[in-house]
Amino acid sequence: MKETLVVVGILLRIALIFLVAVLVLLVAIGLFRSIFPASTSSVPGGSGYSSAVGSAVVTAAAAPQQAAQPAASGPDALVTLLGIQWGKDWPGAIATLQQLDQLQPNSQWHAKLYAAYINAGNQQADQGNWTQARSYLNEAIRLDPTRQENTALAARFPAPTPAPINMVGKVASDVPGAPIQLGQTVTSIIDSATKPADVYAIKLPVGQTVRFNAVCLGCGLRLVAPNPAYGYAYDGCIFCERTDPTGQWSKEYTPAVAGTYYFVLVAEAPETRYVFGSEIVH
Repeated sequence: MKETLVVVGILLRIALIFLVAVLVLLVAIGLFRSIFPASTSSVPGGSGYSSAVGSAVVTAAAAPQQAAQPAASGPDALVTLLGIQWGKDWPGAIATLQQLDQLQPNSQWHAKLYAAYINAGNQQADQGNWTQARSYLNEAIRLDPTRQENTALAARFPAPTPAPINMVGKVASDVPGAPIQLGQTVTSIIDSATKPADVYAIKLPVGQTVRFNAVCLGCGLRLVAPNPAYGYAYDGCIFCERTDPTGQWSKEYTPAVAGTYYFVLVAEAPETRYVFGSEIVH
């Protein structure tokens, strides 16, 4: 009986040692795999990217090649696009024609681009967008300044009239007056009791016809020659006139001598608002 117990004890010890050895071996294998992971690149008979991660790598690598391919922007594709845009999307048609004109410079695309600019301008004018309409017209004229219809188109798309410059409290009542540029439009208030006149100094070129325009209900209007000795009230006027009952007035004058002339607006009533301007007659 004693001998049997001894044998059983030995067998248990051997089993325990074997179990410990197996555990140690499993731990060692786990550490080895964590330090030296298996490579999938050496798998024979495949692409080398059979896993899901490998597929993602292939897609990512192919993306730059796909992005590098040019868009469908050849002449044929652009002509097709132009057919869709024409009459429906003038800014888009202009952009397409600009590309066609660069790819295939010829009179056909040049003429169509001119027409697209005009059509776009007409569309903007019909919508009351005169600034944008004028911009399209300018592009058309710049593209082909020899077109005979440019003059008529310029009349259809007039340049915007700037707002008059407010000169209230800034204008002298006698010579030397307030200097303004030929072509400027001003507005102010004169008063028969407190501010009887406004005087403007304007440089006029010799031999060039100038048109003076005024809107003033009940105003005297005078043009005084350069270098008056005693002021507008004492020197002779080149012309001395009044506005008509509607307040409208316009007159042309061609100087025989270049110099600084003086335009005078005289109040015939209190609190008289006026608008005055000048322009060269072409």
